[in-house]
Amino acid sequence: MGYTGEQAAKYQADRQKRLKGEWIADNGPCKKCGSDVMLQIDHIDPSLKVTHNIWSWSKERRGIELAKCQVLCHDCHSQKSRLEKYEQKKRKRGGGDSKHIGVHWDKDKQMWRAQLSEHSKNRHLGYFASEDDAGEAHDRAVIKVNPDARMNIIT
Repeated sequence: MGYTGEQAAKYQADRQKRLKGEWIADNGPCKKCGSDVMLQIDHIDPSLKVTHNIWSWSKERRGIELAKCQVLCHDCHSQKSRLEKYEQKKRKRGGGDSKHIGVHWDKDKQMWRAQLSEHSKNRHLGYFASEDDAGEAHDRAVIKVNPDARMNIIT
């Protein structure tokens, strides 16, 4: 006798979770920092990604997609994704946006401007010649206000 609809769905969800966990365990820790906490699967080159819904595929087909992947921790994966989105926006619009949170290019001043959003208001932190310097200024201000907030990780 087969599974009912609900039983089949639970079986598939458990199977997919197990397969993903096994792949991460076999291919971890994080390729960038060596962490073994909050590991995720990352497509090395996002332009080659077919989909992220691969766990119901055959082992052979799944293996082809996973060959394009690496294991990253949550922080490294977030940083890589943010940089990829920045590069994509830059190609589309010809620049202006920053790879850092709280930083943008000021056309009039021809400098990078750092700002911090607090309680729906923007607080100006200064103008900087370097995008990374503006990102660091944002991080210093964030630490004073909320040490647990998202920050730029400048490497």
